[in-house]
Amino acid sequence: MTDSNITRIAVALYSILAGTCVFFLWKNSSAPDAVKNSGILIASILPVLLSVLPYWHAERISNQLTFALFYDSKSKNFITGEMNNPYEKSYCMHMFVNADKAIDALTISNVGELDGPKGLDIIEKGILDNMMLKFGTYWNVTPVENIGPVFSSKGSMIGEDIGGVGIANKEIRSIFKHNHLMSAEDTLVYRQLVLPPASTISLTQSSALRSVSIKNPKMTTVITIQVAGFSVAQHGVSGMFEPDPSDMNRYYGVQYLVSIVSTINRFETYSPNISLYKQYHSNIVDGLSEFDWKTINKRIEESLWKKAVEKLSRK
Repeated sequence: MTDSNITRIAVALYSILAGTCVFFLWKNSSAPDAVKNSGILIASILPVLLSVLPYWHAERISNQLTFALFYDSKSKNFITGEMNNPYEKSYCMHMFVNADKAIDALTISNVGELDGPKGLDIIEKGILDNMMLKFGTYWNVTPVENIGPVFSSKGSMIGEDIGGVGIANKEIRSIFKHNHLMSAEDTLVYRQLVLPPASTISLTQSSALRSVSIKNPKMTTVITIQVAGFSVAQHGVSGMFEPDPSDMNRYYGVQYLVSIVSTINRFETYSPNISLYKQYHSNIVDGLSEFDWKTINKRIEESLWKKAVEKLSRK
């Protein structure tokens, strides 16, 4: 028998006994010592109240990531740099996959539009595509990383089955109909997104912000995408693309702040299975960290170092 079950049995017994006492006092409210016993009854509640007050808080878990897009003012398109660089490997798999099926999704006519909706569409699409990959079968999973000499991969192991809500690809497209990339047919790769039990999705939008809220009785998770700004990349980006000597203002970088904030219902802070919901938050962060510039930059540095070592070894 688990601690949770023992606690619930004890609370049930206490409630039955306390309820019986209250019932007798209510029925015998004219007894000579009824007022005194009422005081005893109220006083007996105080230790119980003090013991459970620490549970009366809404626990908040938050993480912040930085995503980046790059723009070529000559081709008027978002770019991913040289073939097989770490940025391209991460972003092409989710952000840009099937983007050609949405007309002009990656085309921007002038630099002034860089902080507009098209960039937000790409980031939002990438986030949902990544989540559909990670939570396409079940929401309660454990991440697994396979590191080998030729290639490395990430996967997930399915955990305890306590139910979930499956949202089909078609319904996802309908929910995100404001997103030109996601509403177009065949741009989303995966079949469905599975959320925790009794979950619903709601959206918030503005010219420089997108917010996706996943709410269920135990926890509310809000993923917010916000434009942080853009600037010219006159020196290029090491490991991605070199500067254009004939036009130093050709390339631009746009940064996005992506926050993942989960708030646990104050009545569920220590409830059974709440650890699975905390793990769900961690799994979202783990998946989206693939696009975080810290992760990308570290992989670029490792890739450049490996190339330098290989070059020296051939001499």
